[in-house]
Amino acid sequence: MQIAKVVPKVKTRGEGIFDYSIPPEILSDIKIGVLVLVPFRGHKVEGIVVDIKRLSQYPNLKPIISIIDRIPVVDDIHVKLAQFLADYYLEPFSKTLFENVVPPAKRILKQELIDNRTRPIKTAVKSHKYLIVADFSKRLKFYGQAINKTLARGQQIIIIVPDLTLTSFFTKFLKKDFVLLHSGLTLTQRWQTWDKIRQGKTQIIAGSNSALFSPTNNLGLIIVDQEESETYKSDQSPRFHVLNAAQFLSKITNANLLIGSVCPRVETYFLAKKEQILISKKSNEHKDITIVDMNFERSIISQTLINLIEKNIDQTKKILLVFNRKGLGSSLICKDCGWRQTCPQCDLPLTPQLDSGRCSNCEKNFPLLAQCPKCRNTNLSSSGLGTQKLKSILKEKFFQTKITIIEKDAPETDDWQIAIVTSFALKKELPNIGLVAIIDADQNINLPDFFNQEKLFATFYKFLRIGETGLIQTHLPENTTIKNLGNLDYESFFNEEIALRQKYLLPPFGRLIKLLYSCRLETECADETDRISKKLLKFSQISILGPNPSFSAKKRNLFVYQILIKYEKIPEEAKQILLSLPSGWSIEIDPVSTI
Repeated sequence: MQIAKVVPKVKTRGEGIFDYSIPPEILSDIKIGVLVLVPFRGHKVEGIVVDIKRLSQYPNLKPIISIIDRIPVVDDIHVKLAQFLADYYLEPFSKTLFENVVPPAKRILKQELIDNRTRPIKTAVKSHKYLIVADFSKRLKFYGQAINKTLARGQQIIIIVPDLTLTSFFTKFLKKDFVLLHSGLTLTQRWQTWDKIRQGKTQIIAGSNSALFSPTNNLGLIIVDQEESETYKSDQSPRFHVLNAAQFLSKITNANLLIGSVCPRVETYFLAKKEQILISKKSNEHKDITIVDMNFERSIISQTLINLIEKNIDQTKKILLVFNRKGLGSSLICKDCGWRQTCPQCDLPLTPQLDSGRCSNCEKNFPLLAQCPKCRNTNLSSSGLGTQKLKSILKEKFFQTKITIIEKDAPETDDWQIAIVTSFALKKELPNIGLVAIIDADQNINLPDFFNQEKLFATFYKFLRIGETGLIQTHLPENTTIKNLGNLDYESFFNEEIALRQKYLLPPFGRLIKLLYSCRLETECADETDRISKKLLKFSQISILGPNPSFSAKKRNLFVYQILIKYEKIPEEAKQILLSLPSGWSIEIDPVSTI
């Protein structure tokens, strides 16, 4: 009797591979990677065959019920990729394996299909990896050369972008046909695209994180553009980082890997310099950037900025004013008693919008109250500053000037002289800009996040490179990050940041794990995180920060507590504790935020 080792699509502890007997009538169609239907704990579930054996140590095996798809949905390469992700990120093997598979749209699945593909035999050509630090247009030219060489060899290409709007730039520049694979497609569209790739009918695949798992059978090139984007770290299980997965896929397929950015993450830049794979094509043009000390200003719009705005308006040049908070202000407050309207699920202040209040934590909208529930007065108003309030302030000073807001969900127009923008504008194709001004460079500068300075620098750095001239408004003009921004000096920022990380054994000199525990009772949160913390404290090879309430201590009616683990190599026994954590816990290896 033949035995199939199957990974069911269920969450299990341990390896997650189970033995099933193969009925004689389907034996000839069973092979590694085939999608099957199996019984599991009283249910019928999908599973993937990962091995075939003659014997099993277990008696009375249940048989496979049927074959869902005769063409393998994964190959040996993608099984290895799934195993790597499961081991590295402490995720269930079933989760990482099924990340490689688009669920079949059963109404269009044709069972009579036969797998006629043959995996091309690759010649022993050494693969290359490069980090290209340059503006997008220069990166595109470099990508184009690599793509043409790969196509000439008859190989496939995967292009990963953080935002799908960027694929239009690739289309215009490359003038090549490619398919898009991303979670925004319908199930039928995803299946059709995925199956087209699986059968080798397309050479270029572009998309978001999920495109990395395309069932290519002759991969020659992987491109990860804007590697600094936080969207590359999945915030749901499996919590993997695209670049890490791409590097492993490149290694096992011998495919070339191109990593692109104008402002790469500190650890990526450090490793690129160490491995001597850095290609820097940044322009050395000098930009006139003014730093304004706001300690001597009375308004959010400094006199220096007013003068520069007027100068650019007179020269009919467009102006970007960067302020990364939407709405009318930071919160709705009662001027009589000080009460603030908060999110009923997260206890955080709602950000007043034009027609509602929005929670930045759970991203839900709630009606704004007209009366204070504490003192019953109606003297409620928005405190702080948001893009809408900033527009109103500017309208008073420049009432004849066309002013717009570029942010998510805002109506779009090309008819403007001043645009108030959030970081969302970096996804747009902007016209020539005369002036870029950072309205409040201190807005999030002191957040208790190890990676905060890097994120702040990257966002403002990319904006300031857009304009002919720039201005930074700050109350901290002597802050080294602000000074480096004023000089557009990435190298100095990198050198200072990497020195701090080496001192405190932060990535890339050490590694981090963020543990979160969520439940409805705060006392239970405190007790459970304290229990796990005490277990982990006995290992001298790791440092424990916490447990403590998370920076957002409540989300969607659940209290959230956090433990941060810092280590160079985690002991196997500590790893087993993490793997056996009960329901309510989440594990994030190499977090992109520590709050």
